[in-house]
Amino acid sequence: MGTKKIGLAMTVNQIITTLPVIHNDDQLISNLLTIISHNHIEKIYVGVSQGSFAKQTQDFVSKLSKQSKKLFLPSKLMRFFLKIKKRKKIIKTK
Repeated sequence: MGTKKIGLAMTVNQIITTLPVIHNDDQLISNLLTIISHNHIEKIYVGVSQGSFAKQTQDFVSKLSKQSKKLFLPSKLMRFFLKIKKRKKIIKTK
């Protein structure tokens, strides 16, 4: 999640597909809800960096969670460093 643009992706049968980049503006939540509905998204995962921007991302997730409850979507907040640790463990065990 960036200050100006947000990259999106979705998975279908464990295949990752990129979605169009959207602008981080006043229409962000509305645009996301349209994409969620159009693509029949079941879960939302938001990557969060550490530092001052993490608070803004957490606020965004709270707003999205309130709106997406209408669509019955669970939002999960994940930190990038946890994903990296898990990937390293997976690579080491292979």
